[in-house]
Amino acid sequence: MTAKVLRTVSERLYGNFLLPDRTAVYRELLAAFAERGYVAFTFAAFARARLSNAALPERILLLRHDIDTDPGYLTSWLEVERSFGFASTSYFRLRTLDVAQMRAIAEKGGEAGYHYEELASYAKAYGLRTRDAVLSALPAIRQRFADNLAAVRSLTELPIETVASHGDFANRLLDLANTVIIDRAFAERLGIIAEAYEPMIQEAVSCRISDQHYPKAWRFSRGPSNFESILALDGAVVELLTHPRHWRAAPGSNLREDADRILSSVFFRAGVGLHGYVDLADRRGRLAGEQRPSL
Repeated sequence: MTAKVLRTVSERLYGNFLLPDRTAVYRELLAAFAERGYVAFTFAAFARARLSNAALPERILLLRHDIDTDPGYLTSWLEVERSFGFASTSYFRLRTLDVAQMRAIAEKGGEAGYHYEELASYAKAYGLRTRDAVLSALPAIRQRFADNLAAVRSLTELPIETVASHGDFANRLLDLANTVIIDRAFAERLGIIAEAYEPMIQEAVSCRISDQHYPKAWRFSRGPSNFESILALDGAVVELLTHPRHWRAAPGSNLREDADRILSSVFFRAGVGLHGYVDLADRRGRLAGEQRPSL
């Protein structure tokens, strides 16, 4: 093994098994934004304000949680946010759906959205390894997305007004993001007021920050490259994106996701479809005793 591979493996093992709970880091960060007078918006509320040309505060914080794994950790983030009067948007994959959690988020003023990945899932399910093959299947992929969104809305009894694309290794190999599924006309037909990556949202974001795996912690992809400089700005729209696996060790959840990725990658590169396996993985949600939908 090369030094780079050994370092990557050791970092992943540390993240999966030893990473301490970092809730205190999140509390300290939100305290700094609160002290500077930032007002937190959900993505749905921000999109409505943008669409209606409503007046907005000088400093806006868009807190976004992509629940790729370990949905149980979300409780820690939400408790911190509520202590500062902040609302956030949490995007759940099919495999991390938690109906009770999603309803509780909405009841307390937050937003639960859908973290979709139908383009990647469809490509893996049917062994589609080229852009042209996937784009030819786009009508079927869009129908699968529409069916899944309807099922999530029915199951949760929530409007699910905004959605956010998940990133998968298949998207990188195909050079096609899941966002290809959704254009404005399609979104409007389904009652989606915003996709988290669409220009209407992102053109207004002046600073975009996302967490990373240990030991990197943060990636600053837009605006100043550190929190001190961002907090010193006179006004900004800051998007802060977080993922549970970067905030505590969750061996079961993380190892299961890693195993899914390895198995899917091997068969995908070989051009072998894994329809039944992909469907099983996507249905494997934490549904809090609710009846499982046929997604």
